[in-house]
Order: sequence, then C-alpha cells, then structure tokens
Amino acid sequence: MRDLQELEFGTGNAADPRVVEAAARELSVRFPGSYLALLGVIDGGSPEVGTFRYGDTGESCISEFLRIADVPTYARNVRAQLIPVARDAGDNLVCLDLASPEEPRVVYLDHETNEVFGIARDFGSFLDGLYS
Repeated sequence: MRDLQELEFGTGNAADPRVVEAAARELSVRFPGSYLALLGVIDGGSPEVGTFRYGDTGESCISEFLRIADVPTYARNVRAQLIPVARDAGDNLVCLDLASPEEPRVVYLDHETNEVFGIARDFGSFLDGLYS
C-alpha cells in the first residue's frame, strides 16, 4: 500500500480508536487493515490526489473521505453489504462491498441510478490507484 502522505490531505487528525470501534460494532463489521491505516492518519478530509476510475469507462474524484463517526449514518441509507467510506462531488459513494468472500472490494455507488461499479479488489489497491 502506498505512503498515505502521498495523498496530500493537508491538516487533520487521526480517528479516535474508540469511535472506530463503536462504528465497527454498530455496523457489525471488521474494517480492513488498509482502511484502519487511513483512519490512523486522518479521519475524513479531502485528498489532493483523489481521482479514480470505475467500471469500464467511468472516472471520478473523491470530494471527501467520510469521518468514521458518519459512516454508520451513510450505511443506513444504502443497500446492505455496502459500507460508504468516501463521496465524490455528485454525492456518489465509494463503498466497501462486504459481499466479497475475503477482504471487501471497493465499489462506486451511483446515487441516481443505484448502480454499483467495481473500482478495486481491496481498499489498499484502491488507495494505490488514486491519481491526480
């Protein structure tokens, strides 16, 4: 996984481990290590390096990673098995897809059509694939 400083978040604080634990408990999930690593650096925030591809031809840019305290609220408003972790400027969501048999894959949820598009096989690969 890439050095998270390369994403150029600017200022911000790491997530409080108690809040991370509470969110995981509320959602009945175990967050992947690569997502926990991001939370250990910053809780929410807008990266300068945040463009990604989805599906066959789509491209978008992260407007912000969600604060961990907000993740359960976002999760209640999407289909089961999806855990939102970021959003783009159009309010489409980047989600962990818990339906994956091993580490959750990362998908893009179009909020207008409710279509899901693949982004990466896991969160670490997603972070590695971000560009500016």
